[in-house]
Amino acid sequence: MKIGYAQKEITPKIGTKLAGYGVEQISNEVHDPLMVRVMVIRTQPRATILVQTDLIGISRDIVDQFAKKLKARRNQIMICCTHTHSGPVGTVGLEGLESIFGNENPEYIEYWLEQATRCYMEAQLKSSETEVAYAQVLASNIGSDRHDGTQGDDHLSVWVFKQANGSKYLLYNFACHPTIMNGVNLKITADLPYGVIEELENDYKGIMFINGSAGDISTRFTRQDSSFDEVKRKGKLLAGYIREATTDLTFEPVTNVEIKQEEFPVKIKAAPDINEVKSKLQAQELLVEKAKKANADETEIRVLYSVVEGYKALIDSIPALNQFQGITLTVTFMKINDNILIGIPVELFSKLSDKYHEIDKRLHFVSYCNGYYMYLTNEIAFEKNYYESGTSIFEKGEGENLMNSIYTKIIALNW
Repeated sequence: MKIGYAQKEITPKIGTKLAGYGVEQISNEVHDPLMVRVMVIRTQPRATILVQTDLIGISRDIVDQFAKKLKARRNQIMICCTHTHSGPVGTVGLEGLESIFGNENPEYIEYWLEQATRCYMEAQLKSSETEVAYAQVLASNIGSDRHDGTQGDDHLSVWVFKQANGSKYLLYNFACHPTIMNGVNLKITADLPYGVIEELENDYKGIMFINGSAGDISTRFTRQDSSFDEVKRKGKLLAGYIREATTDLTFEPVTNVEIKQEEFPVKIKAAPDINEVKSKLQAQELLVEKAKKANADETEIRVLYSVVEGYKALIDSIPALNQFQGITLTVTFMKINDNILIGIPVELFSKLSDKYHEIDKRLHFVSYCNGYYMYLTNEIAFEKNYYESGTSIFEKGEGENLMNSIYTKIIALNW
């Protein structure tokens, strides 16, 4: 089967606001370029198109615009965002959350579409017969549960594509908020994936990172600090695991690639009483102050403050709750030989997907895919009033319901 790859820069102008932390970060420098990367697999009757891009997320309508530019069908395309918090605002449109994501920026979106389209055309021209090898290892000490520092999903899945001329391309799936740099940073950067590329760029013609079930996993408890030295250190560590996984690979022809999409109805939370939420917020803030005065453990304070963040996020997300009443979620299923990528347009909790990965090792979950609808959490996150449950637009229990429906669909596909 013929596969082609290409990449183009999508770095915004200096002075662009950065997305993700809810504080004003106006970029003043480019540390490393942001990129869009496209892999085209020449399946019949239509190509399968895998896109990875260094953005916090994209709105669903950008996927539709991209498909229109390619004169392709939406269900041929899987666009995966890395979720950097040091990239531009303007690619996610969520009412009430403009402080985090900004207003949609048509000028930048058009620039991204142009670059992604050029990538697609170049990848088509560069396509040739390709073999693939797959491996998985555990990558510890990269991320952890972002609430208490306990172990997260350490599964690292790696695909190496080798063209007939010997060129190799790396695709890896790993679950972690790639946020070593914090809200003080003003430099544009891909963050953690950049650290990996710097270490491995001489080994591959292209490197694509597709984020996993990262909704509840970050480097918060495992990073030494928020610096570019730490980006390099973490990148080198993750690159080491990739090298471990790719030792003594066995390549085989790419013989079976399929892509399908399915719409899943979801239940959206009803907008809460704002005065009641504000009252709970004040009470929780008092608990945080009490813990600080008592010199409580830093982890205990962090857990208490995450509830404060949850109530604040719930207040901010009330307009989004009204915006998305009645939506369905588009889930993308991509099969590459014996492995199945499942792309979901949310920040998926690993506590939801771990169960299904254990049932079927072929399954690899991808967050921030073909749209962005904030967090999809488990029921426990609601019971503990985590930040993510506050900002989630979905009803309690909807995470478990959706994952069960997705797995039922996988069984029906008979892949």
